Amino acid sequence: MKKLLLLVCVFLSFYAKAQDADGMEVMNEKYGFQGIRFETPVSEFKGLKLLSVSGQEKVYQPLVKEIVIGSFKASNPRYIFYQGKLSEISMIIMGVENVEGILDALSIAYGEPKNKAGEYYWLSTRMRITYKQIAKGLSGSLRFSSVYLLLKEQDDIIEKTMNDLKIESEQQSKKIIEQVDKAKKASKNL
Repeated sequence: MKKLLLLVCVFLSFYAKAQDADGMEVMNEKYGFQGIRFETPVSEFKGLKLLSVSGQEKVYQPLVKEIVIGSFKASNPRYIFYQGKLSEISMIIMGVENVEGILDALSIAYGEPKNKAGEYYWLSTRMRITYKQIAKGLSGSLRFSSVYLLLKEQDDIIEKTMNDLKIESEQQSKKIIEQVDKAKKASKNL
């Protein structure tokens, strides 16, 4: 009996890993959402309304106001572009049936999600899906993101911050040198 239980546990462990691997493979192949692929230039999209600009990131609203995932609905889609390339698609989910149904649909498509502080996520080498229930499951947010462009944006932010700190440090050093020079001149005149 113990051997049978052990075999079942081992089988379920391998099965779960295989499902996770299958889900990751599907995510890597899709590399986007509903046929819209990440890294597609903004110029290839028609009918987008620019909502906001922050540095090299631009947020657009597509003409479509509602998205169907399986038999469930999401609304308020946003396409986020980094350096002119699609990096993320986000949307809002309203209603308990849609909130629970979309989570189930994503779990079927990509395997069981990881759960960190109430935020569900699926992660492959190329993309990340994050799903968060809000207001006790009455609504939710869903994001499909390019891992490459997210990392590139973070690297660019770090590089800019380092350059800014270097410039600030150089300016402070220059001021200190000027103050030391003034103090030297003043001490010579005494």
